[in-house]
Amino acid sequence: MKAFIIILVSFFLAVLTFSPLDAQTTNEKIDTYLQHLADHDKMMGSVAISQNGKLQFSKAYGYVDVEKGIKANENSIYRVGSITKVFTSILIHQLIDEARLSDSTTLDNYYLTVPNAKNITIGQMLQHRSGIYNFTNAEDYLDYNENPISKNDLVEKISSFEPDFAPGENSAYSNSAYVLLGFILEDIYNDSYANILEKRIVKKLGLKYTRIGKPEINTNDNVANSYQYLTNWNKEEVTDMTVCGGAGAIVATAQEINKVMYALFQLELTSKSSLEDMIYLKNDFGKGLFAYPYNNERAYGHTGGIDGFRSITCHFPNGLTFTMLNNGENYIKNDIILAIFDIYNGQEVALPNLDKADVNIVDWNPYEGVFESDKLPINLTFKEENNVLTAQGTGQPAFALEAVSDLEFKFDQAGVYITFDKNFKAIILKQGGADYKMIRKK
Repeated sequence: MKAFIIILVSFFLAVLTFSPLDAQTTNEKIDTYLQHLADHDKMMGSVAISQNGKLQFSKAYGYVDVEKGIKANENSIYRVGSITKVFTSILIHQLIDEARLSDSTTLDNYYLTVPNAKNITIGQMLQHRSGIYNFTNAEDYLDYNENPISKNDLVEKISSFEPDFAPGENSAYSNSAYVLLGFILEDIYNDSYANILEKRIVKKLGLKYTRIGKPEINTNDNVANSYQYLTNWNKEEVTDMTVCGGAGAIVATAQEINKVMYALFQLELTSKSSLEDMIYLKNDFGKGLFAYPYNNERAYGHTGGIDGFRSITCHFPNGLTFTMLNNGENYIKNDIILAIFDIYNGQEVALPNLDKADVNIVDWNPYEGVFESDKLPINLTFKEENNVLTAQGTGQPAFALEAVSDLEFKFDQAGVYITFDKNFKAIILKQGGADYKMIRKK
């Protein structure tokens, strides 16, 4: 939950209607591509594609439990991270539809201790315009995120930070706002978020697996562990669900997330005006949804990231719904998504060359150290672990780098390329088309 990654990509998408033979061939090609990634330890997870509510493709890859050898299947359950915000927004909009809450209701009606509470509206919280500081960005977050926290203590923690800006003045992603929205739901219904979710979405749609996650993962119940790849898949510690709440505590299957997204756009969960409110963008933020543009049309959805879980769901006006829930990711998510949609639209997609370079580094000492740049808000610390070079940004988890040569390394998941100079006194970090020079800190 440290990093909730928003992926805004342009999909080359013109959805085709396949005959049964075409659909079978297309599904085989998608499966071949995803299995190729899984075979090379680039991803583990579940993918579901639906058209007008009818399932077109569904398959899981890798394991829910690597250590026990328990393979994933299409009913495997994953933590969906910030996709939870879509559910929270739906539940808030249901209250608005019932005139039990309004977009202009202010936060001081519920949590007066939050800075600027008298001027922060429900609508601003939904659209990340409240200015409430994102508590998962704080330096101490990773010190307590694996432990249970009470509602009062979490509200107190959120209230302790100075606001990022005056309400409505700007936009900034805030898990804090959605945690508070989850608490407001509980206050209005006098019930737990879990029960509210069950009564107002899960039962309504006949879902079997969607719920608030338990404090501990039990893979024997087909609930996936999450993993980070170093020289193999290493199990990640898990964030306690009391820390996530309405911002990121839901678990589900890919198929059921598809059902929720389709039902939302069929107006089975909110009114038309509420759906229009959810997709209305200001500074690229909707109210629980983001836009994924394709030429002159848009899909709407959300991404999620918590521990080693990474997820994305989106729905296009033409009826296509796509969800990918990963419990292990070691490749650029955008590339995976684009390849799936290219194949779905009948294009030929070559399997990527995933063979690793034959690089043997004996002495890691020259690589280790802290590098800084006045162009970046964080330092990078490099350290060898189990004969693998890891990098760690300030206040962030470490990630493993793959050696391309004795001076070049990459992190496919985030599209990061790092080149050391020959004296190991500086690096060039490349990401997103930008180059940053970082100097070894003395």
